[in-house]
Formats: sequence, structure tokens, C-alpha cells
Amino acid sequence: MGRNETFGFNLPRELSYMGRIKTAQVKSLGKDFVKAYPDRFTTDFDKNKEILATAQMKSKWLKNRLAGYTAKLMKQKARGVIITAPQKQEEEKKEET
Repeated sequence: MGRNETFGFNLPRELSYMGRIKTAQVKSLGKDFVKAYPDRFTTDFDKNKEILATAQMKSKWLKNRLAGYTAKLMKQKARGVIITAPQKQEEEKKEET
């Protein structure tokens, strides 16, 4: 059974390779780690995985997901993409006054 035949029918190619959804736990923990230690995490998955190994997580799955998500956050931060909702609302209020 191929990747496209998981559901018993073939999906169009562009739909079969869609990104995976991260759980709320991964997003929350990832953002907390990046806020607490912004100088330690990088855009490299393997380096982030080594850093998270010191956190003594029992779940390999969670450690790998967090390493990938923190790498993604750091790439977004480097591009200047990340704007959290409260900051955006504060900026809009300042512009109105």
C-alpha cells in the first residue's frame, strides 16, 4: 500500500505531501523553550535535539517533534515572521492614537 493509498483511494499529488499538524503540547512547549532559552536554540534540528536531550525527556517522539518545531521557530524568527497576537494588537492601538 503506497502513501497515496492510505484511505483506499489515490489523492492528488499536492495533497498527499501536505505538512503534518503539530499538537498543542508541542507548540506550547516549543514556544516556551524558545522564550526561555533564545540563545541556545538554532535552526539546526540535530543541535536542538542535543539541547533537548539535557531536558531528560522520556519520550523520543516528543523530543524529536520539539527539536523540529524549535528549528522552525528559529528560522521564522531569523526571517522576522513571528509576531505574536498581543504585540500585534498593541501596535495597532499605538497607530490609532
